[in-house]
Amino acid sequence: MRAFVSLVIAVVLSVAGHLLVWGGGWTLHRLSAQLREQTADALLPSVVLGLGVLCLAGAMLTVAWSSVGVVIIGLVQTLTGLGIIILPAAIWAGTLISAERIYRPVGDGLFAWWASGLGLLVGLLFLVAGMATAARRPRSTAAGRVVTTVLSLVLGAGAVLLVALGGARLIQSIQQRSGGIELLGVLLVLAAAVLVVIVIAGVRFSSLGAIVLGVLLGALGGLLIWSPQLVLRPIASNRALTDGLRYAGDGGGYLVLGVLVLVAGIAGVVRARRRRAMEPVEDVDERIGYQPEDGVGSLFPFGAAGDDTPTGPIRTGPASTGRATPPGERPPTACRLSDRTSARDATHP
Repeated sequence: MRAFVSLVIAVVLSVAGHLLVWGGGWTLHRLSAQLREQTADALLPSVVLGLGVLCLAGAMLTVAWSSVGVVIIGLVQTLTGLGIIILPAAIWAGTLISAERIYRPVGDGLFAWWASGLGLLVGLLFLVAGMATAARRPRSTAAGRVVTTVLSLVLGAGAVLLVALGGARLIQSIQQRSGGIELLGVLLVLAAAVLVVIVIAGVRFSSLGAIVLGVLLGALGGLLIWSPQLVLRPIASNRALTDGLRYAGDGGGYLVLGVLVLVAGIAGVVRARRRRAMEPVEDVDERIGYQPEDGVGSLFPFGAAGDDTPTGPIRTGPASTGRATPPGERPPTACRLSDRTSARDATHP
C-alpha cells in the first residue's frame, strides 16, 4: 500500500512540476534573452517556476519512504530523453512542436527540456536516486563522506559543463534543420549523464556529497536566472560555453537539477535513519551479565568481549555478605556467559 501511495503522489507531483517548470522557466528564458537581467515582469513566472521546483522536490522526496514511484518516473523519463537525443529530430520534432499550439510557453519549455538533454538527466536523477536510497547503508564512514563529497564536486562540475556544451549543440542543430544526428552533442550529453549517475549512486554510501553539490548547483541555477551576468561575464570570451549555460540555466534547468540532487541526499539521510531504527537491539541482560538468582538476581559487569573476569563489585542475593570478589576468584553464584549461551541454544535450537 505504501508503494502504491508513493507512486501516485510521485506521478502527480512530477507531472504538475514539469508543466510549471516548462511554463515559468521558458518565460524567464525569453525575458532574459530580451533584457539580459530580470525585471519586475519576471515575478509571476518566477513564482510559477518555484512552484514547479517544489512539486518536483516533493516527488523526489517520496523516495524516503518507497522507491517505486521515483524509479518508475525515472525509467520513463530516461528512455524518453535517450530516444529524443539519439533519434534524428525529423522523427520526433513534429510531436514536440505540436505541443506549442496548446500553450506556447509550456510547449517551448517542453521542446527545450527534451531537446537539450535536460530531460534525460532529470530522468536519471529520479531513477538512480530510487535505486541508491533503496540500497542505502544505515551508517556512513568518514572515508565514505570525504570520497563522495570530493567526487560529487568534481564530477558535478564536469556534468554542468558537458550538458551546457552538448545541449547547446543539439538545440542549434535542430534550429538549423540539419536533419541528422548531432553526434558530438549527443556524446557530450551522454558523458554528463554518466557523471550524474556516479554522483547520485554515491548516496548509497553517504549523502554529504549530494547535499553539498545540490546546494551549489541550486545557487548557480538561481544566479543564472536572476543575475546571469555575475556568472557569464568572467567567461564571456567563450561563446559556446556562455550560450550553453544561458540556455540550460536561465530557464531553470540547473535550479531543478540542484534541488533534485539536494533532496535525493536528504532522502538518503532519512532512509539511513530508518534503517538504523530497525536494527535489532542487543540483549541487555547478556551485555551486562545479568544472572537470575532466587528471584533477586546478581549483576556483574564483564570486561572486554570474551573476557569473563568481573571488573566490578558483585551484587548477589540474600546470602550476599556485600564483599567484593577478589580478582581471579569466581563468585559462587555467577556462571560463564558462554555456559548461559550454550544452555540457551540447547533450549531454543
